[in-house]
Amino acid sequence: MVLVVVSFGDKRAALDPDALLSEAARVSGVSSFGDERFVHALRMMTRYYAEDIQVDETGLARVRTTVVNQLVNRARFEHDVQRHPRSLTRTSATRSSSSVCHAPARPSHTE
Repeated sequence: MVLVVVSFGDKRAALDPDALLSEAARVSGVSSFGDERFVHALRMMTRYYAEDIQVDETGLARVRTTVVNQLVNRARFEHDVQRHPRSLTRTSATRSSSSVCHAPARPSHTE
């Protein structure tokens, strides 16, 4: 089986950061991704992907889908935090049952 690697231009087009952000906004129904400082890192990551990965069309589609899904998750998370800012605060009452089960046992004071 021969792997037909997509061209640099095709990779750049498929991994265009603005197009990825637009698609993620459309899929999530949310236009804000929170703090925009991550966009620079997104641009660098997609540039390096286009330069370095050796993939066929199927592989490129998988990479694109993964990045879009991560952006969708970010948009939805930011949207949820804006709607429910207290959801990020942690109190002892919100400990999960698993963390309670793994908490160190308290010594018995039955003396």
